[in-house]
Amino acid sequence: MNRPIIYLLTGGIFLTATAELVVAGISGMLAKELHVSIGMAGQLITAYSLSYAIGTPLVISMTAAMGRKKLLMSSLLLFIAGSLSTALLTDYIAGLFVI
Repeated sequence: MNRPIIYLLTGGIFLTATAELVVAGISGMLAKELHVSIGMAGQLITAYSLSYAIGTPLVISMTAAMGRKKLLMSSLLLFIAGSLSTALLTDYIAGLFVI
């Protein structure tokens, strides 16, 4: 297998895992920034996890015929766009729609 492909896959896995796991550790800061309780901030984490769990099988079945390299690149770009839009959140309700 090509080394660049392995590096790309490793980077993608690192970014995804970091985005999923870091939010639980900063839920207090997230709640303070969005002016909500820690429980409501936790609901954002739960909504993200549920959408990830429900959406993953659907996306896999819809993109089964797509080329793997094209799929990986497009999904990484979509992931980056979602992360940037989440970083710019100023409102709790808007966070529910970004997820």
